[in-house]
Amino acid sequence: MGYWVALLLSLALSVLIAWVWAFVGSSRVDGAFQMRVAWWLALIFGCGAAFAGQRIFRLYRQALRWRGDVLTWNGSGGHVAMRSLVSLQTSVFGFAQARFAGGRSLSVDLAAAGSSDLIEKIEDVNGLAPADRPGEH
Repeated sequence: MGYWVALLLSLALSVLIAWVWAFVGSSRVDGAFQMRVAWWLALIFGCGAAFAGQRIFRLYRQALRWRGDVLTWNGSGGHVAMRSLVSLQTSVFGFAQARFAGGRSLSVDLAAAGSSDLIEKIEDVNGLAPADRPGEH
């Protein structure tokens, strides 16, 4: 839901600022500078909306499915058991990279809904969970 909110709000701000830039303008002494700033703001918010839309599209295309201890996603070549995990790493960009036996690799966007639950489940199944976190119930 976070990406949807980012998409809608960024798009709304971009359109609003672009509308002001194109049709309203400014009659102040520094109006030319204000309109330059408005143009850049519209562009930046538009890029933010494009980024959020791209993330939504990639998450949809990945088609990650999780049932019990089995994962399936586009490009996985079938069902992948969570117990076949070889390594689990996180990046500074907000992704977790899970590598499984057979060379299969899954990139999980940690900002996506349910992703933290999935990573916790993978950690629990493979005995990687922190000692202070209770196990599955």
